[in-house]
Amino acid sequence: MTYLTIMQSVARNAGIEPPTAISGNDPDQVLLGQFINEAGQEITRRVDWGVLRKTHTLTGTGAALDHPLPADFDRFPMGLSITAGTDRVRGSLTSDEWASLTPIAGTPRYFYLYGTKVAFYPFLKSGDTAKLIYQSKNWALAGSTPGSRLVAQTDTTVLSETLIESGAVWRWRRHVGKSFSDHLAEFEGQLADYAKFDGGVRLP
Repeated sequence: MTYLTIMQSVARNAGIEPPTAISGNDPDQVLLGQFINEAGQEITRRVDWGVLRKTHTLTGTGAALDHPLPADFDRFPMGLSITAGTDRVRGSLTSDEWASLTPIAGTPRYFYLYGTKVAFYPFLKSGDTAKLIYQSKNWALAGSTPGSRLVAQTDTTVLSETLIESGAVWRWRRHVGKSFSDHLAEFEGQLADYAKFDGGVRLP
């Protein structure tokens, strides 16, 4: 399914005319697009989906530096997220804990995550590596290019279209003042089912 076919399905469920093409000038389409993307972002946030799990390797320079995270980094999944060799790196430390440490080189035991960067204590020796397992924020695809929003009508998604449609429909009903509690409950049930099939739910 594409962004257009998802929007057509949501429109039918919302009781409005399904679009034949996506236009940024139609008020209903603007709202439907907003709710579809909000649903996709919520679904991405609430579950550590396997299809969005990525790995990234950081290489030490022998200096106490802050390593930039991948551009699509959203969060670390629950459980093991950083390893140095065969050792688990624990964290993230608080800012006070991090400030109390004196930088030394060695095999990292702790990490400190802030903003779009991560640092290690001890910091990586030159040539040593740490492997990150993380959740990507890019649930949409423009051709083969990942992104965090559906934009063009031919864009697709790596997530369940059924979940996205369900999440968009209850948002639409809430917006227009219709009863949406049943639709929200259906969305929550579907999300829990898909998460169980995939591996595990995050808390809202």
